[in-house]
Amino acid sequence: MTNEVYKYVPPERMDILKSKRICFSKKEQLNDNFEFEVKFNVCGSHEDDLEYFIDQFCSSTEPSKEKDALLNLKPFYEMQLNKKFTMKEFLYFLAKNSSEIEFLIKSLLDKMNEEYIKVIKNLLCVLCLTNSNDSNYMWGHYASSYKGFMIGFDRENPFFDKRISKDDLMRQLKDVVYVDDMPKIFLNYELNKEGTVSHYMFHHKHTDHKQEKECRIVDTTDNANYITENGFHLFDIPKGLITSVTLGHNMSTTDEAEIRYLIENDDYFDGVTMYKAIPNTHTRKIDRYKLAE
Repeated sequence: MTNEVYKYVPPERMDILKSKRICFSKKEQLNDNFEFEVKFNVCGSHEDDLEYFIDQFCSSTEPSKEKDALLNLKPFYEMQLNKKFTMKEFLYFLAKNSSEIEFLIKSLLDKMNEEYIKVIKNLLCVLCLTNSNDSNYMWGHYASSYKGFMIGFDRENPFFDKRISKDDLMRQLKDVVYVDDMPKIFLNYELNKEGTVSHYMFHHKHTDHKQEKECRIVDTTDNANYITENGFHLFDIPKGLITSVTLGHNMSTTDEAEIRYLIENDDYFDGVTMYKAIPNTHTRKIDRYKLAE
């Protein structure tokens, strides 16, 4: 049996089947204000952050105006205090005697978060799917109170794994991780939990959404095959990716007839199984029954 994932859609999204293209949404086109957002941290505490920045600064071999300015400033303080400093000692001395250092670190992190969101808004788009094919909530919320339909996709199709390297954080279908707090990404990479950075970057949502059992694939907008006039990024659906179509039990007879005709008369849909969704009063789930061919 095919390992399926699903997309619940309203009846007007019949265009997915007609055009054989599906929309990957940008951040502002999604219904969650906190999509893709993470909180950048250095190490966690001001003292650890300071130590990290000083170590990074002192170990850097890149020339900089800041380093030159500090090298010129160090002899002045050494003469005033009658004490010799290493560069690391001098930076600690300045930090402990200047309230501006903590403000500079905070400003740097705020700037990083701002730039990250800006890049995400312009660069990334996502296809949101679900692992659930019997969700009363999903049928009601995303499929127009059961008047829409549900598309099943082959989870193991190459469409869902287009990674360009083993370290690629995108271009692969992954289950969403549900968390209460906004995930933290540390500049000190040793503090990031091994194996979770990719989920925390692009595959997390608040636990409010847990019932959606979401999985998703993230790509870059420049990989879209077509961009609509109103800015939606469409990706071609290869033949064989769609494995089933389930019609909502409240779907109009006209819409049902149109979808059935389309699938039965286009060899692109060869092998696609059609189902009808029927409420189960005992389980309070939505069962699906195969339609006669």
